[in-house]
Amino acid sequence: MIMILSSVLTFAQYARITDSGPVGHTSAFNNTRAVLYDQISNPGTDGGITAQDFEASFDIYDAEGADDFTVPTGEMWVVDNVQVLGSYSTTGPCVLANVRFYADNAGSVGALLFEHLAATATPDATGNLDISIPATALSAGTYWVSVQGKMDFGTGGQWYWSRQAAPTIGNEFMWRNPGDGFGSGNTSWVNGSVMWPSQTDYNLSFALNGSTGGSCTYQIALTDPGYGDGWNGGNVSVFVNGSAVLNNVTLNSGYGPVYFDFNASTGDEITTDYTAGGWSYENYYEILDPNGNSVFGTGWPNGTPADLLSPGITGNCPLVGDLEGFVYQTNGTPIQGATVQIEGVGGVPTDATGYYLFTDLQVEDYEVVCTAPGYSPEIAIVSIVAGAVTQHDFYLGQPNLTISPLLLENTLNPGEWFTDYIGMLNTGDGTAYWDASI
Repeated sequence: MIMILSSVLTFAQYARITDSGPVGHTSAFNNTRAVLYDQISNPGTDGGITAQDFEASFDIYDAEGADDFTVPTGEMWVVDNVQVLGSYSTTGPCVLANVRFYADNAGSVGALLFEHLAATATPDATGNLDISIPATALSAGTYWVSVQGKMDFGTGGQWYWSRQAAPTIGNEFMWRNPGDGFGSGNTSWVNGSVMWPSQTDYNLSFALNGSTGGSCTYQIALTDPGYGDGWNGGNVSVFVNGSAVLNNVTLNSGYGPVYFDFNASTGDEITTDYTAGGWSYENYYEILDPNGNSVFGTGWPNGTPADLLSPGITGNCPLVGDLEGFVYQTNGTPIQGATVQIEGVGGVPTDATGYYLFTDLQVEDYEVVCTAPGYSPEIAIVSIVAGAVTQHDFYLGQPNLTISPLLLENTLNPGEWFTDYIGMLNTGDGTAYWDASI
């Protein structure tokens, strides 16, 4: 008992919270992920920075770091995993993290865009963290990512975010300590060189993993508006990133249009090669995006159609996600044969377990209506998240409405009126609807 108490006292005397820690270690992460951005392969020699969400008694030491990255023009990233290099003051482990994405404000951290608090982190022995987050969609532009280890000092010590070696990539990382527990006065965002002026590594170590928004269907539409006798031996081929996806398609006869589908992904280069036949000046073709909008057209009445040469047009697929769930009675019994409906999309029935599924819904808010014979309908507003499956369950009640009397009869002369009453009682567990006619 005396030895245990002594060791506790010794820890309390010598343990303290610091603004920087050990140099980071190289990554031991599984590299089979779909990497969107990699700033993790060249650890720096300067010590890691404190970036931690402590327990309430140490809130004044809560600190946050952030570093910038850029989504290239024409691309859309859906980030679902963040990896960071880190280290411990003792042994950790750090199993939770706060991940935030900020807009860029002229080279500084801007407005908060996305926040994932207490996200599950898988640490290795040295303090490197592999963090799963909800799918987060980022269009082209510059952003800042922030990671805080969420760990109690009393049980795990400190977690430090490791640096990447010079030269500085983009902008210097930034840091803040809102409670000013370290006495620096840097309670709002400052460059790393302001907080640590004698050091040289002003990048943080992180990688972003996920997808680039997936593939979608484009179309090429062929017409012969000049005469209406087809393309007379003419044809056109379509290329995605230089590889043919449609070879020598044509309009055999008539005015058209005839449509040909092909797949492209966000950021892909789309080009064409037109080969003239007879009376080529009568021909016209256009490329339609996944929403049916024309993004390129050439030919009649301006002459023979032209080739769409590099850099062509850039694929831009809408972000999509799935919606699934179950439909139950209010007592939890599944309802088979219910209909879940989205206006403009359609309806799907539920199976024997009450399950329903919509796939590839564009990212937006939908009014979803659930109905079943003998049950009250339910309506919900559901937000679809890019690259994710959104879950929403419906619970339908059954009304049991008694109306008495069902019919009122009275004959009125001009200028006469009367007042009467109808009794209604709903003893069911669903909303009752009724109509009256005169």
